[in-house]
Amino acid sequence: MIYKCCSKCGLEKAVNEFHKNRNNKDSLQYQCKDCANATMRKWNHDNPERCAATAKKSYQRNNERHAASMKEYYEAHREERLAAMKTWREANSEKLVVDRKKYYQENKKRVNATNKKWRQDHQEEKATSDAKWALENPERCKAARARYRVRHEEMIPVRDAQWRRDNPDKMRANGIRRRARKQNAPGDATAEQIAARWNLYGNVCYLCGAPAEVTDHVIPLATRGTNWPANLRPICNHCNSVKGAIWPYDFAAARMELRA
Repeated sequence: MIYKCCSKCGLEKAVNEFHKNRNNKDSLQYQCKDCANATMRKWNHDNPERCAATAKKSYQRNNERHAASMKEYYEAHREERLAAMKTWREANSEKLVVDRKKYYQENKKRVNATNKKWRQDHQEEKATSDAKWALENPERCKAARARYRVRHEEMIPVRDAQWRRDNPDKMRANGIRRRARKQNAPGDATAEQIAARWNLYGNVCYLCGAPAEVTDHVIPLATRGTNWPANLRPICNHCNSVKGAIWPYDFAAARMELRA
């Protein structure tokens, strides 16, 4: 076996303990691998900015090859990497919170854009995840909502008022659903289904033909009527007040009285 003396530590080592360098006569580095690695680590520690810049340039020049290499390594060591990452997060939970907060403050627009795109591309997954989290963390969910209301005390009423103006069909559906829930009535109707019922009757009162103003439960909720779409019809406020919770209701007599 051939040996060579390291120029730094002065020890004789086998040639396979030296990095290759084709510019030298023997095509080997002057320093052994241990000394060369120690020198490189010290330089990286003393020159973090230059080290980061060099690494960035290298990544940009070889980003596809680097990504493929990282993907291959991750797939080959997936379980090992997940376990190591979990252990690190548990051991550095406070540092992780500080680092994430700092990164968010420095890259707020980029992070928000990335998160928004992810939510748009994974709407069902996000809804399922949020619902699961809310069920598992009711107290934290309640506290988060309370903090949000305090932070946006002035904005919330304005936003809600605008939403009500922009979504009359959904407001109508929410009101109907709320009344049905108070009566423990079976069934449910979406805003689209209620709008379809209004369109079916031409958006006019099904009793007198005047412009419709509210949605009526034909069989009143108080007399075990349901909240299914088939039991909903558009009605004006006057007819709704006259009809009230009467059941059975003489529709023919009511129509004749209104026409008289």
